Amino acid sequence: MLLLVRYLGVASFAGVAIMIVLLPTSAALSSQGARISKKVLECTDKRLKFLNELFQHIRVIKFYAWESEMLTELDAIRGQELGFLKKMIVWNAYSKVVLQAGPVLVSLGSFAAYSYIQNDPLTPDKAFTAITLFSIFRLPLMALPQVFSLIFQANVSVKRLEGFFAMEGNKRNSQALSASFISDPAFEIRHATFKWPDGSDQTISKKESRPAQLSNVTITIPKGQLTLVVGAVGSGKSTLLATLLGELQPEYGVVRVPPSDVSYAAQSPYLINASVQDNILFGAPLDAARLQQVIKSCELGADLALLPNGLQSEIGENGATLSGGQKQRISIARAAYTKDQQLYVFDDALSALDARVASRIFEQCFNEATGGLLARRTRVLSTHSLQFAHLADWIIVMDNMRVAQMGTFQDLTTVTPNGKFAQMLQSFGRAGEDPSVENGGVIVRAGSRTASNASDAGVGEDSGPTGSGILIQDEEKVDGDLSWSVYTSYFVSCGTILTVGAFALLFATQVSSVSTDLWLTNWTSSGSTGTSLTASKSIHHTLLHHIIKGTMRFFDTTPVGRILNRFSNDMNTIDQKLNTAIVQFITMLLALLSMLAIQSSTAPMLLLLLIPVFACYIAYQRFYGKSCRELQRLDNISKSPVYAHFTQTLNGLVTIRTFQMVKQSERTQAAKINENTKAFLLLNLINRWLGVRLEFLGAVITFAIAFFVSRDHVALSSAMAGLLLSYSQSTTTLLNWLVRNQIDMENMMNSVERTNEYCHVDTEPVTLTTHHFERYTTAKSKTLQLRPLWPEHGKINFVNVVVKYDPLAPPVLHGVSFTVKGGEKVGICGRTGAGKSSLLLALFRMVAFDSGLGGGSICIDEVLTTALTLTELRSRMAIIPQDPVLFAASVRFNLDPTGESSDSALWNAIRKSHLANFVNSLDGGLEAQVLEGGENFSVGERQLLCLARAILRNSKILCLDEATASMDHATDALIQASIREQFASSTVLTIAHRVETILDYDKILVLKQGRVAEFGTPAELRSKPKGEFAGMLKKP
Repeated sequence: MLLLVRYLGVASFAGVAIMIVLLPTSAALSSQGARISKKVLECTDKRLKFLNELFQHIRVIKFYAWESEMLTELDAIRGQELGFLKKMIVWNAYSKVVLQAGPVLVSLGSFAAYSYIQNDPLTPDKAFTAITLFSIFRLPLMALPQVFSLIFQANVSVKRLEGFFAMEGNKRNSQALSASFISDPAFEIRHATFKWPDGSDQTISKKESRPAQLSNVTITIPKGQLTLVVGAVGSGKSTLLATLLGELQPEYGVVRVPPSDVSYAAQSPYLINASVQDNILFGAPLDAARLQQVIKSCELGADLALLPNGLQSEIGENGATLSGGQKQRISIARAAYTKDQQLYVFDDALSALDARVASRIFEQCFNEATGGLLARRTRVLSTHSLQFAHLADWIIVMDNMRVAQMGTFQDLTTVTPNGKFAQMLQSFGRAGEDPSVENGGVIVRAGSRTASNASDAGVGEDSGPTGSGILIQDEEKVDGDLSWSVYTSYFVSCGTILTVGAFALLFATQVSSVSTDLWLTNWTSSGSTGTSLTASKSIHHTLLHHIIKGTMRFFDTTPVGRILNRFSNDMNTIDQKLNTAIVQFITMLLALLSMLAIQSSTAPMLLLLLIPVFACYIAYQRFYGKSCRELQRLDNISKSPVYAHFTQTLNGLVTIRTFQMVKQSERTQAAKINENTKAFLLLNLINRWLGVRLEFLGAVITFAIAFFVSRDHVALSSAMAGLLLSYSQSTTTLLNWLVRNQIDMENMMNSVERTNEYCHVDTEPVTLTTHHFERYTTAKSKTLQLRPLWPEHGKINFVNVVVKYDPLAPPVLHGVSFTVKGGEKVGICGRTGAGKSSLLLALFRMVAFDSGLGGGSICIDEVLTTALTLTELRSRMAIIPQDPVLFAASVRFNLDPTGESSDSALWNAIRKSHLANFVNSLDGGLEAQVLEGGENFSVGERQLLCLARAILRNSKILCLDEATASMDHATDALIQASIREQFASSTVLTIAHRVETILDYDKILVLKQGRVAEFGTPAELRSKPKGEFAGMLKKP
């Protein structure tokens, strides 16, 4: 500035005045853009939250053929996001227009003031020296809009973080027991009311939907004894256990809790992406003897023998390779492994287990009379089933979020024979259950990704890992230069007309003006906005459609965090950074070529001096580019484990806090962040390395031009010499920025490369190949058009069906053949790994038939399932999975995302599923919001909502995956009655481990090692004393 005053005098202050006006104007425009960026972030959060739910529950979405509805919902959210993004870009472009016009306006203003104030003429030496000085301001001024935008966006992000940090955290109940109290009881609550921590979304939503607290609770839990917490669905059993774990805060009353050494097994098992052993130890030191005791007590020995590497077998994200029962047993084993805990809490931990297995685990872990592993420890087990009630030392009965009764089994049955417990016991007896056999669930391989809200419908207990025993593969890192196909795919996504128009606009503008002025900025900003958003919309749409159509094998072997990284980090780069980098690169390249053209036409010999320097630029660019590109790839890849671990941690917060693994989890997350930071730090270090060398080369260029024009034999006018010297500064600056920008652009293109990779994942085949179709299609079905009411009868015919989950793995179904008549009720049973869930997956075409082994065929009402599209097939059947799935949306959306059902139809389904009173109690009824994972619904209530979905679909084929395992027996009886009434004429396939529940079915299908072992009526199979089914009926 002092130099400008020296050359132009007071006239230079005219330029300063213009800058003083321009800077706050640009800042105000950027501020408006930043305010809109807050809306962009809100939409992005909403989109990523929806995507997370979609990928967590992709199995259920595919079962119900809801892909189109979910895509429509996501497209709407994405449309809102792009709308706000366009507004933000436009406001930022206005700011850029103002500041990029600054150098021109400042120059003109200063020169005009000089001509008006000074009497001296504006000589070339003064003019070009001033222009050179003004050009120094040019790039900083060009960068200011981005700086302003980043500052305001950072401010928005900081405020969001402040809001999160200001929320009330979890405060564990820490009122220690006095010395006189420690002997007995182990836990006591007197006249206390509990609430969820303030500030959480969960609390707010729970208050809207139901009482979010336990009121006037008074309980005691005797030390060293087994306490059973029983009650109907939604009575408050899990909420009461949350008070023992310190998850609920007392508003008033007396609460005396044990020290923090508590073990816990959640109702929905929380497993980490590690080996079986790591999941059992969960950070505890290895005690080989104790580990073997736990394995034996939890009936894991046979399962470990089936896994490729035993205890060291990788189980995948949330136990993707395990059945529901296996996951639950590992969760129980983790709780039992830790010795000498003051309290052991098990939340309905036996409901997902086979009847025999559950009974043996109870005897070997919980029952003191049989010397169970946890004998003489304080054990609390919640359950809706009463088969073990007579073995409990103490019973707490919950009803409507209150403690209804408390006492010993004898007191509750004799002293208060008409009490709530006695009523439950009578209902349990009417259900016809054998009290020595556990109310089993189905052992299915659940492919859930969310432990906090239960897994999705079964994947099949037989799916297992690949032949190598490795399920989750390392994320692939592409080496070498970016393929030109990556650039091509991006520009194709931009749209041909917009891309050509934008290039033509940039070129025409640059030809008309050597420096980028107001018009260039205006045109390029408006042009780039259109191409950028078009490309973003196209890439996101293509990426989402390919992934949602991906095979289940892809989702089983790919962590959700890795997928979300594409939709968050990579899409953010494509949305907001990539197109700007491309436009800047092209603009600078054209500006540089224009300057070189003028310089070469004026002084051709000058190019000879600059050729060696340009060669150095190219060498540095290539050397730096290779390193930078690989580090950028490492940076992108290292973000995926951060997302994956963060998602995994959120799914198991209660378990992590209970086992005092918070610090360990923080250290693990910090280690993953450090790995990502290493690449980021190296990127910045090599950037500094490049900066030093580019500045040196810039000085060489300026010296070369100055040396050239100062030679006596060079015939240049003073004006032309001044122009060349002025351009030397601009050329140096442009070259430096061009090299950096080219590398940045290529690094950002890595995001396009990564999204392209997932745009080519294996997708589910719509129909099988023509060869396969002709091989198994009858002449009749070849010409058959799908009838509007198909299937009319529900007849199912399996013919020699062979299924493999992976090319390297052995078949899980070996030539399975059987026929189910329309309207028949068929129970499917078999031991773990028999192929039960694989059978249902094959019916829904969730797994492909192995045509290389003569994969077989499945016909429904004489129509080949492989001749139908997946939507045609899956939308005509209904399924009620073992583990219910709800989405963070309205009750209406959870029942029918298609929006085709009327209110009367919805309420009819709700009444028939015994949820009418509950839904009516919600604020908003059908429009009441369900929390993520259905956390404001109990597991039983979630399952009832899934039943309502099936009733609403009214299909001729209904599949049940032990859907009533999480319900009390009174509700179970009602549900079974509803199913028999609503699906009286439908074909019903039920996977069952509680064989007593299917004794009244028409047929029983027994599977063994992927083959049909027995198939017939219950009476026929029971008459075979050495048969498989007869053996299952025997008591353990």
